Amino acid sequence: QDPLIVIDGFPVDNTGIGGSSNPLSSINPNDIETFTVLKDAAATAIYGLRASNGVIIITTTVSYTHLTL
Repeated sequence: QDPLIVIDGFPVDNTGIGGSSNPLSSINPNDIETFTVLKDAAATAIYGLRASNGVIIITTTVSYTHLTL
């Protein structure tokens, strides 16, 4: 099983984005600000059962989560 991938706060389905077989291929490596791996109980406690195989959290430099209103 693959880990859950979360990009800029949005869980990405492991079936791919727009026909791509790997959701990570849609990200420019130069745009990655942080890359965090959660394992075991920490991942399951935050993201539930679908994170039982771990979570990869990626925050990009062009993330809209940094904007304030």
